[in-house]
Amino acid sequence: MPDSDHGPLDPGGQSGRADRRLDRRLEVEHARPVAAPHSTPDFGELMPFSRTIGIRFGPSDAQCVRAALGWSDGLCTAGGVLHGGALMALADSAGAACAFLNLPADAAGTTTVESKTNFLGAVRGGTVEAARRRCTSGGR
Repeated sequence: MPDSDHGPLDPGGQSGRADRRLDRRLEVEHARPVAAPHSTPDFGELMPFSRTIGIRFGPSDAQCVRAALGWSDGLCTAGGVLHGGALMALADSAGAACAFLNLPADAAGTTTVESKTNFLGAVRGGTVEAARRRCTSGGR
């Protein structure tokens, strides 16, 4: 989801400056105390595919997960449009991180069973951000 409060971070998608702004925003927006202080797991280590395609996670807890994916020509279809699979991977990774952080102590793990998306427009540059609030319902 593009960030509607701050506008596009970097319309050209080529600047490291956009990455630094995103990283600072993720830290500032998530600086409030959490109920059970802990360090954010290394989701890139837990989900290597997310790291492979360039998904970055901000500080996260059971209440909110923040993740972002920068536009890259290696993730595009024809015409420089970010591939829908890359967008789905961002959404699924944010959802997986949220589910992981909300697992009961005796749970063995979590997986995506079903996902549906309606794309509203093409991404031709910049950074796509995903924020996933606490899971509203759990599976089995």
